[in-house]
Amino acid sequence: MADNPVDDNNPILAAVTKLGIVILNVLLVQAIGYLCFMPSGKEKTSLMQPAVIGSLGAFCGLVSLPAILFRAVAVLDFSTVDFSVLLALFVGKSCLAACSFALGMITGDASDPGSQMLTAGCYTVLTTNSDDLGLGLPVLGAIFPPKLVNMCFVLNALQSMIINPMIFLMLGVGAAQRDAPTDGTPPASTSEILRSVIRGLSKNHIVLSVVFGLLYNIIFSGLKGAELPFYIDNLCKYFGGAFGPMVLFMGGAANVGAFSKLAELQSAIMPIGTVLLKSFLLPAIVLMVVSMLGGSREILDFAFAFSTLPVAASTLVFANPYKPNAKLRSLLNSGLALGKLIGFPLIFLSAAIFKTHKVRERE
Repeated sequence: MADNPVDDNNPILAAVTKLGIVILNVLLVQAIGYLCFMPSGKEKTSLMQPAVIGSLGAFCGLVSLPAILFRAVAVLDFSTVDFSVLLALFVGKSCLAACSFALGMITGDASDPGSQMLTAGCYTVLTTNSDDLGLGLPVLGAIFPPKLVNMCFVLNALQSMIINPMIFLMLGVGAAQRDAPTDGTPPASTSEILRSVIRGLSKNHIVLSVVFGLLYNIIFSGLKGAELPFYIDNLCKYFGGAFGPMVLFMGGAANVGAFSKLAELQSAIMPIGTVLLKSFLLPAIVLMVVSMLGGSREILDFAFAFSTLPVAASTLVFANPYKPNAKLRSLLNSGLALGKLIGFPLIFLSAAIFKTHKVRERE
């Protein structure tokens, strides 16, 4: 039996097969996460307690992901970054944030203090926060050359430093309105909450890792890609290596109970809406902007594939500090589950399109 199951004689089939192997690994890790947190037996207990997810999320957010981003930004040669993709993702995600805000104002319970802003924040998380690294790196690495895949780090930094503050502001305003004292004392103003969000970002490990990595790169190489001392480089690799499997494991755990909620039509409408925005509107906007900026065929294919990545499990990490109610938690879990059902077929389509263009270019 051949060791390599990929047929190199058919580039399209080879790309889809290679991608299928990567996604199979992803699904297996997520299945293990699901089984570890799925209630079973007469007592309906799970192998691991839900509190474990919070600990895993804290490690990913405070240690593992910052290590990845610091190293990636510090050693990245920014001359290889295609800024048309960066601008396109900014425009596309900003449009989705605006749509999510409007949907939150429409569908949130106006009689419940903070409900509209919290709902808008949760919608924005689902429509903008894709799994750029945990899923994007292995999946896009199976399709595209490394020079394009390395842009995932910069695009994730865009999410962390520009889009996420919008989300934190919505969630922060909603939580302040909900938790406002009932003795007539007015809640904190939006400007106060904005200042609080900015102070929080100044202490955010993910944002700080990007800033320090960028400064290191500027000081030691002028954005041409600096070399890290071996002991720092090895430490970043060591901690960063845990991120991929851990975030996929958490994604599987988040699916527990999510599909049963999707069976209820009322509970499924808004998760379906957010996934449609993320999976179809965002790629359409991104392709339009990249085309207007004169992006090559390869860049267009990468931009399309990147923008179809499903929502990240870190959505739960973002939302948990603001204590969303059961309805919003159900929305987040259902959106995570449904995002994979729609996102994975689109990624396979991306692989077929990219390799088809490559074959035609050689002919």
